[in-house]
Amino acid sequence: MIVDNRDAVDLRELLEEYGDPHDLEILLKNAGVQLPFGVGTSKLGLANYFLERLNRGTVDVFLLEFLYLCEQRAGARIARTDWDVRDHHRQLLDLCIALSTRLTDGMAPRELHSAERKPFTARSTLRELISTAETEVFLVDNYVDLATLDIFRECHHPIKLLTGPTPRNIPESLRGSMKSFRDEGFRIEVRTCSDLHDRILFFNEKAWLLGSSIKHAGVKQLNMIQFEAPEIVESVMKEATEKWNLAQVWE
Repeated sequence: MIVDNRDAVDLRELLEEYGDPHDLEILLKNAGVQLPFGVGTSKLGLANYFLERLNRGTVDVFLLEFLYLCEQRAGARIARTDWDVRDHHRQLLDLCIALSTRLTDGMAPRELHSAERKPFTARSTLRELISTAETEVFLVDNYVDLATLDIFRECHHPIKLLTGPTPRNIPESLRGSMKSFRDEGFRIEVRTCSDLHDRILFFNEKAWLLGSSIKHAGVKQLNMIQFEAPEIVESVMKEATEKWNLAQVWE
């Protein structure tokens, strides 16, 4: 993700003022975020690292919790400190609220809902979500068709599609559209497996559970919810990957 310099400078200032190392360690642990070796302790370096990975894994969870902590600490210091330093913390409180608003606007949604009989709205919402992908996109969906391919129009990363094995799951008529899709430069691999139950979308080290097949988005009601706990995401991804490795290639 491209980092806005203003966001990096503002987050650095908040880390310097309110980012006690012990508290940061607890927040990172609670969010399931592990800092790789070599990130260092530079507050600007940390700010850039977090912002670059805003939509990866649970970094967004950590940042929202940290900004909430900053708001609480700024408010407490405004109430308890002498008047000559209150303005400093008031400015930081305003900065924190503004930064939180900007970052929230850039975060991938944790939940999506689209009413039935609104297919264009539903697919547009899905395309917008997938356009935030910074990694490979992996969709497990037992029933796919041309409408499924349509949601990947804004995807610039490799796509893996795991679906059922019969023509009812993936129609033969889709082969021509799949060829055209690849001819336009989209990198997609399709495999089939008879042991599929849930519909799950993976990318950016996140996973969303879908209430219905994407092909029906907006025709039927569409509901998606993100798995929160990193260990659940890891477990679900592991199971899906194992099925992918055993699945038949669909050409």
